[in-house]
Amino acid sequence: RKHYYNTSSLLLNDNQVYLHIGPSGDCWTASSLFAAKHLQPDYVKSIPLDSHVCPETLMEYLEENTILLQKIYDLGVLPPEILESVSQKKDETNENEKMKSEETTTR
Repeated sequence: RKHYYNTSSLLLNDNQVYLHIGPSGDCWTASSLFAAKHLQPDYVKSIPLDSHVCPETLMEYLEENTILLQKIYDLGVLPPEILESVSQKKDETNENEKMKSEETTTR
């Protein structure tokens, strides 16, 4: 059973967000690097996210595409197809919000 956590709502002043992923596919986002003295270095990988990646959108995408979690862990980076999918979803969300805003202002 995979576990997904999203702690991006706890961000304070730091704009950097990381995707933390373990070898079993457990993953979560946070505003700091993951460190645990009882684990071997790089057991849980902390992958910095580009500023255009919405952590919430990424987590939703990963919940729908769990098969990709092992690939992300093995590569240590987000593959281009994931970045494209997340960016596209983010763009669609922004476009929908823009349309709603325009509808509200024209009423």
